[in-house]
Amino acid sequence: MKGLIYKDFVTLMGIYKKNLLLVAALYGTMAIAMQNDFFLYFGIWMMGFYGLTAFSLDTQCGWDRYARTLPVRDWQIVAAKFVTGLLFIGMAVVYGLVLGVVSRLVNQINDWEALLATIGVITAVVVAAVSVMYFLAVKFSPDKARNYLMVVFIGGFALFYLLHRAGILEDFPVERFQAFGVWLDGHLALTVLLALAISALVLLVMLAAACAVYRRKEF
Repeated sequence: MKGLIYKDFVTLMGIYKKNLLLVAALYGTMAIAMQNDFFLYFGIWMMGFYGLTAFSLDTQCGWDRYARTLPVRDWQIVAAKFVTGLLFIGMAVVYGLVLGVVSRLVNQINDWEALLATIGVITAVVVAAVSVMYFLAVKFSPDKARNYLMVVFIGGFALFYLLHRAGILEDFPVERFQAFGVWLDGHLALTVLLALAISALVLLVMLAAACAVYRRKEF
């Protein structure tokens, strides 16, 4: 499986290397100059989506037909894609941590706990979302996976807006969520660990489901 991961990783880096270097320099400069960590956090989302390109490239060149002739198992072909995506996300996490530290040293900001907690939670959310997206890419296609995910996000915001317009949210027990938010602020380490544990569970479930789907597919 190492060869499969190497294939996907090197291929994606060959496509995105110049773009990644440019974005890294631009986002890093803006994060430090504007004292805004958003640019560091957004990179984690971006790298998660870049990994989906590996599915698109395989679809375009008919790789799966050739892969079936290789001495590798079906689950290894699928798992290699997930691992490659995690590698890209890991690169973004390291970048965010390093630039976050530099930004705080340069701007003399002392909120190290907030940096670690935010990156941890965002990483958990990205891993979970990407895992679902990769499963959809195996089940349907990379393009449909992107579209379905966008529909879910847009649908969620639209539902919230409609509920707000209808006045349904006015009677919602906001105090409970506020109390829960205060509790989370006081237990940041536990919050991050819980978020990462949930994302790991989603990853394993989506990986198992994707492997099952891929095993039954005919190319």
